[in-house]
Amino acid sequence: RFYNLEDPLKVADLVAGMSLANRQELQAVLVEDDVMERLRKVRTIVKKDLEFSKLQSHVKSQVEEKVSKEQRRLMLMEQMKQISKELGIEKDEKTALIQQFRDAVKDKDVPEEAMKVIEQELGKLSGIEPSSQEYNVCRTYLE
Repeated sequence: RFYNLEDPLKVADLVAGMSLANRQELQAVLVEDDVMERLRKVRTIVKKDLEFSKLQSHVKSQVEEKVSKEQRRLMLMEQMKQISKELGIEKDEKTALIQQFRDAVKDKDVPEEAMKVIEQELGKLSGIEPSSQEYNVCRTYLE
């Protein structure tokens, strides 16, 4: 509405103004008096913007694909764990590990203070995600 789209110079200025070009490139367009040269400079800017946009789109699609695959894998792994639990085939790894530690000290003569620490660490272990570093530290401490 503010631009006369019939005037090539006004269209060139509008297109250049909407681009991601740096100030120097835009200034070069504005100071150019020759119409054809001005339009060539705008075309060059638009080509750069188009290439950048294609690259951005490509990177975005790769990231989305990777995230999508990872989410799908995690979802399937979680479903597999739930199905295994329901069928009684397998306990989850953390529960089995905690039970192993309890079985290891069950028939042993362990001082009360040491038993208190072991139970405290087992409680901590049960509340930590197996993928965390703290889980491995706690597990190593118990071993």
